[in-house]
Amino acid sequence: YVPLAATGAYADRVFTFARTHDGKTAVVVVPRLTAKLTAWGDTAVALPPGRYTNAFTGEPVEGTVGVDKLFAALPVALLVTA
Repeated sequence: YVPLAATGAYADRVFTFARTHDGKTAVVVVPRLTAKLTAWGDTAVALPPGRYTNAFTGEPVEGTVGVDKLFAALPVALLVTA
């Protein structure tokens, strides 16, 4: 497990890590301490190099991704290498 860095105003309210196994990488992004949070603003997660697919929505993502985009459908994201 490798922790990933979040940036932005609410970076401390995102927990994210990556795990690589058999050449495939999974990235998990979950919120924390969100009771009074109404918007994510400029908060983003820098993904490891590669193209990913959100396992829950099928949306492709890569590079640095806004947390608001990752949590648009669900309050959690599981990204897997495409």
